[in-house]
Amino acid sequence: VLDDDYYHSRLPDLSQITVPVFSVGNWGNVGLHLRGDIEGYLGAASAQKWLRIGVGSHYAPFYTEEGRTLQKRFFDYWLKGGGNDWLDQPPVQLAIRKGREVVWRDEQEWPLARTHWSHFYLDAASTSVASEQPEAEAHVAYRAPEGDITFTTAPFAQDTEVTGPLALKLWVSSTTDDMDLFVTIRNRDVNGNEVFGIGANGEPVPVTAGWLRASQRKLDPSRSTDARPFHTHDQVQKLTSGHIVPVEIEIWPTSMVFAVGHRLTLTIGAHDSGGWTGFNHDDPEDRNPAVLAGTNTIYTGGTYPSSLLLPIIPE
Repeated sequence: VLDDDYYHSRLPDLSQITVPVFSVGNWGNVGLHLRGDIEGYLGAASAQKWLRIGVGSHYAPFYTEEGRTLQKRFFDYWLKGGGNDWLDQPPVQLAIRKGREVVWRDEQEWPLARTHWSHFYLDAASTSVASEQPEAEAHVAYRAPEGDITFTTAPFAQDTEVTGPLALKLWVSSTTDDMDLFVTIRNRDVNGNEVFGIGANGEPVPVTAGWLRASQRKLDPSRSTDARPFHTHDQVQKLTSGHIVPVEIEIWPTSMVFAVGHRLTLTIGAHDSGGWTGFNHDDPEDRNPAVLAGTNTIYTGGTYPSSLLLPIIPE
């Protein structure tokens, strides 16, 4: 479905929102509300707005004692004429994850102003991800719809916090005229075991994920940034078999501390590889193997500087 005149005329204009906003999100809600929580906060024209992103149950922010207290403070202040300390509430509160454990931290903005935006370059020859761009061109292929490939960083030399939006730029080709790209970020400990976060239904989940259909790769230059590619979804740009094209993939925002000795892994494939309950891309009409089955190739190095952009927060 393309974003034609019918759908475009029904898009909400967030800049028309001027009332106070308290947006509450969940790092474990990749595939559902998390992006909207953040985009709504950023897009609202309100002079008074707050953002809070936590973990755990999808319902906890509404029904726990802490959640109800926060809501009552917000609504009492704005609907009953003040009388409490709501204006002392930090503009942004984030649960900084260390696996399933979290530490809450107050911030002043989103994304964080002190973010060190760091490019990590893929190397298909070694399936590695590193801060130095490989000089030699290389490529690696996998079969669709069942295949994938994983790129891995070296062990982190110190605790490394990744908090904010991520993005992946790739050069790709396919033997078909379209390809689905699914991206999953994971945290691996010193023994290679996955360090999970908590999903919105309590399930163990990876750090974050993103996805894009190659024929929908057209970008909106007026809205896109290095950290947040916006796709217009108003044109189908089919692939030509074997022809290499660049694609930019939005990866949903996250917060995770990779402990010293841990590695970040980046899995790129033709299917979901996360663990978010109920948010799978498996509709047989949309993902017809007759259309998508083939060999997909990722190109790196030289004239194909495929890279992962990470929002690293200095200590």
